[in-house]
Amino acid sequence: MKFDLVIDGITIEVTQKLIRTLRLTVRPPHGDVIISAPHKVDLETIRNFALSKVDWIRKHQTKLKSRPWSSPLKYVNGEEHWYLGKKLPLEIAETKGKAGVSIVEIPETGSCIMLHVRRGTSKKKCRDLLEEWYRLQLKEIIPAMVKKHETAMGVHAEEWIVKKMKTKWGTCNIIQKKIRLNLELSKKPIAFIEHVVVHELVHLLERKHNARFKGLMDLYLPGWRSMHEQGEIDE
Repeated sequence: MKFDLVIDGITIEVTQKLIRTLRLTVRPPHGDVIISAPHKVDLETIRNFALSKVDWIRKHQTKLKSRPWSSPLKYVNGEEHWYLGKKLPLEIAETKGKAGVSIVEIPETGSCIMLHVRRGTSKKKCRDLLEEWYRLQLKEIIPAMVKKHETAMGVHAEEWIVKKMKTKWGTCNIIQKKIRLNLELSKKPIAFIEHVVVHELVHLLERKHNARFKGLMDLYLPGWRSMHEQGEIDE
């Protein structure tokens, strides 16, 4: 069953399904609000749950506007693209050789993302080249970070992969011990990437986001709560 609920001017899409607990998601890029609820939960309970989250929802919607994916990209010279928490201009250079992406330091203007492509390269191809470059950058950063925290926690992820994800920064399959990380993390600061890595590894010790989970986060990454309070992490 699916229906809309309006709380304090916020339209919320509610879907009742075979789950055990109420779940709230603010979905990028526009901040659409989704509540998933068990079939047995009545409307009043759902309404009260939504009311209790109004401030968090508004904060999260505001935060989404500043995320890297908030505006469609055109892949043209001078357009700003995020990389590890910084906005860098994109410079497109024509080449007769192999296409590629690199960070280049220009004396007059500073760092930029240099995209070498052949004449007539499509927007889609430019996007694909940049996405693959972002993927490679993230795969260079993650291994040492994962190893460091696996050792500290005494856990081991059998596999971690980078993929495009719509609503989550990361997920953890605790049965298969497989961690998935959002490709968009390559656009966030290193500290935030580490936060997500630790968050998913802690799930190998505690599945739920309960008091024990938060205590483990406090132990292994003090200061993580500030990112949650800023609306960076879904409820």
